[in-house]
Parts: sequence; structure tokens; C-alpha cells
Amino acid sequence: MKKLDANVRSLKLKAKKIRKQGFATGMLKRNTGEFIPVYLRGNEVDKFLKQYGDKSEVELHIGDLKLNTKIVEVHRNILNHNAINVDFHEI
Repeated sequence: MKKLDANVRSLKLKAKKIRKQGFATGMLKRNTGEFIPVYLRGNEVDKFLKQYGDKSEVELHIGDLKLNTKIVEVHRNILNHNAINVDFHEI
């Protein structure tokens, strides 16, 4: 299965500051109803989306946790079309 590496994001940090460092932010919705804020490398996300598409399934690696997820929504920058926010839902 296709995979992406992610890290848990602290909500104390503003998303704008994280995006300026070259990361894409996101939110993972678990089957239990829990939401986990994450961030991923921006260039890896863009390559993945270009190859597999915006609504594809992906294995998300968050530390030791491996989750099968589906991409629900992708927000892009208006000017350069890079992914800035990706929403995942656990399968």
C-alpha cells in the first residue's frame, strides 16, 4: 500500500508558521471519533497527490502507529497549487 510519514502537531503552533517551514498540515479522523492534528513534508505530499490522486487510500505512519486511511479533502494554495492542508479518514 502507498504510505506517507506524518508527525503529530501541537495545537499551540499556528498552521501558518508550520506551512512556512515547508510542511503541509492535516487532520486525521479516527473510527473512534477522535481527531489527531498532523503535519507532513510538503514536497512528499505533492508528489504523492500527483502520482495517486486526491481521493486515494494511503497508509499513514505516525510515529509507531500505522493507520490505513483515505484522503477526504485537499486544500491547495491558490497561486502555486501546492497542498497546504490534507484531511484523512481512517478506514
